Amino acid sequence: MNQKSSLIQTLNFVPQVLTLDNAEISKVEGVSNDRIQKLIELAFLAPDVIRDVCEGSQPLGLTTEWLLRHAFPTVWHDQREMFRPL
Repeated sequence: MNQKSSLIQTLNFVPQVLTLDNAEISKVEGVSNDRIQKLIELAFLAPDVIRDVCEGSQPLGLTTEWLLRHAFPTVWHDQREMFRPL
């Protein structure tokens, strides 16, 4: 799965999050609760970071796997600072 489709899949979780808990979503999607939590966190990336991923212009090291393996700040400015050198 490429970066853009991973991000779009993640953003599709947002409506489910409003009505289901992680256990219910993980059952429906066939993945672990931890995976669902990490994917939900991706929905809170800065809008310009999401745009860059969709356009393929994000820093080379900013991959879905990197985002799923590392904690990143919720403050958008801090995200940009963290991701810039990747």
